[in-house]
Amino acid sequence: MTENEQIEFENLKRRVAKLERGWPIPDIIKSKKFQVTLIGAISGLAAALWKNGPPPAEIAAALSPLMAYVLGQGVADIGKERVKMEERMKI
Repeated sequence: MTENEQIEFENLKRRVAKLERGWPIPDIIKSKKFQVTLIGAISGLAAALWKNGPPPAEIAAALSPLMAYVLGQGVADIGKERVKMEERMKI
């Protein structure tokens, strides 16, 4: 096993151990996807509850780029993990 593969393997072992200990809430809070989702939810709720706020169609139009970003990043993450797993299987 090369040095890079050894480092990758050690990182994987650490992540698995972290998951076995419990739900990684701090890691989730640091996630850009989580932060964008939280900002979008708060913004959408504030706009919907605003007395003379924008109509729902405008709120949806304003939040759709955030939803597209989160969805796109989720798909990209799935692809990255798949490539990593395929590389590990070659070892």
